[in-house]
Amino acid sequence: MKRLIFIAVAVMVSLPAVAKRQKTGPAKLTRQLDADSAELLYDTIRPAHIRCSGYDKPNSATRETFFVTNLDSVDIAGVGLEFEYFDANDRQLHRAAHSVMTEIPAGETRAVSVPSWDRNNSFHYYMSQAPARRRSTPYKVKSRVDYVLRRR
Repeated sequence: MKRLIFIAVAVMVSLPAVAKRQKTGPAKLTRQLDADSAELLYDTIRPAHIRCSGYDKPNSATRETFFVTNLDSVDIAGVGLEFEYFDANDRQLHRAAHSVMTEIPAGETRAVSVPSWDRNNSFHYYMSQAPARRRSTPYKVKSRVDYVLRRR
């Protein structure tokens, strides 16, 4: 009987160490280490006060560039963005999510770039200049801010 109780207690004590915690959304990105290896914590705030504009991606570019404007009264430390790419007939070509860690003070704008989804240089943003000597397919993009991080 003592042996059975010992086994039951040992199993109950070891279960929390073995149990896998479920990851939940952007909260997992709220921990970062700075240069001194001290933990900095971030809060997730409303994305409604962030605007993306000025998107550009010529055919030969390996990065997509755009501007992020912080319309809030709070400085931000990063944003989570989602892009959807469409052809001329509004058919979805691709969807990509990006986490961009960049300091954007309240009321200011920063130029940001992320790796391009078009690895073969076959597409260009429809408002960018088409290449003169090679064939390229124009596309449109929709962006959405999923979350915003600010320092605690």
